[in-house]
Amino acid sequence: MVHSRRWSAQVDDLAERAGRWAEARWPVMLAAAWGGVLLLAAAAPLARAAGLHSLSAGLYALFHLICHQEPARSLWIAGYPMALCARDVGLYGGLWLGLLITLWRRVVIPGWIALLCVLPMALDGGTQLLGLR
Repeated sequence: MVHSRRWSAQVDDLAERAGRWAEARWPVMLAAAWGGVLLLAAAAPLARAAGLHSLSAGLYALFHLICHQEPARSLWIAGYPMALCARDVGLYGGLWLGLLITLWRRVVIPGWIALLCVLPMALDGGTQLLGLR
């Protein structure tokens, strides 16, 4: 009984330390993840050009969940369209760049300003989702 209580306390301590570590580093982890998403969108056409068709198809299928992927509206790499359209690359790339600048300058943006910045994207996505345009 004493042994299991000690083990439980160790697990709780480890979870608390991991939580504090992640809480202190979440902006950097978010920036890394966001950059990874953009890299994967660029990796899809590179994989197709390299003959890695299964990988390429998987990436295109994954990004098709969030993007129409119309070739006429996409940036092209190695003769193939990216997995995100040019609009989405600009949108997500701008968010990523803004996050990097915020981390670099160590600026804390008030919540109301962040919401104000997200409002145009929410309106754009909402009207598209509802078929209003």
